[in-house]
Amino acid sequence: MTRKLLLFDFDETYYKHQPTSSDIEDMKDLEQLLTQLSKEGVIVAILTGSALASVLSKMAQTGMTFKPHYIATDLSSKLYTWNGKGYEINETYQNHVLSSTFELSEIQQFITAISHKYQVSFDPQKLFHLRDTHYNYYFYSQGNEAEDVRILEDLIQLAQSKRYVVRYNRCNPRAGDPENAYDVDFLPQYAGKKYAAKFLMSLYDIPKSQVLGFGDSGNDREFLRFLHNRFVMCNSTDPSMISQFEVTKHAYYKGLMYHIKDFINQT
Repeated sequence: MTRKLLLFDFDETYYKHQPTSSDIEDMKDLEQLLTQLSKEGVIVAILTGSALASVLSKMAQTGMTFKPHYIATDLSSKLYTWNGKGYEINETYQNHVLSSTFELSEIQQFITAISHKYQVSFDPQKLFHLRDTHYNYYFYSQGNEAEDVRILEDLIQLAQSKRYVVRYNRCNPRAGDPENAYDVDFLPQYAGKKYAAKFLMSLYDIPKSQVLGFGDSGNDREFLRFLHNRFVMCNSTDPSMISQFEVTKHAYYKGLMYHIKDFINQT
């Protein structure tokens, strides 16, 4: 078998919140499939906005036992490799990420400027540290989507002037996010789900034709656009994603299994 790469968003894609007993059985079937494919040389990676501790905790709570070869966390600004005993930071990837300037003080200046200009606020999603590779905020809707986009696009332009990357997407309450809010993520120039996908493809010399990706929300848009073989989960709550990409025939684990098997058979 030609080496292949499977890429999954985590929350509400690879991992279903509040699964039923039937979902758990489907999850076990998916893990069995991924285990077999891994033995045949298929590389499996998770690309997520969450921290590693959160991902591993959710996996443990649901009884997941399969260990993806890679987990790219903090909106893929960190990459962890499974070493047979645990996940360790991929130093090569981190050196790439940290090769560009990324200062919390500058990000706070961007936030302050936009907050004052539009009389809005951005709420930090976690306790920030000076050497983080990912700073994320909640921005609550102003009640008008066009106005929300205008404000957030202005923030993006301001950050780009300093070569910082800003991503935003509608929050998904199913994943524990607040209602009527946006995730706003600041990343270094060399980071993100698309960057992680390109890094893994280069590492294993895998062409786009041999890569399959799944996602459900706006922070998956860029990496899915980059791929030839990609699906948005039919359980996605983001209408714009459902309208832009091919949608899985089934939700969650059944959908993943169906399209993975089809991809393996077709390629």
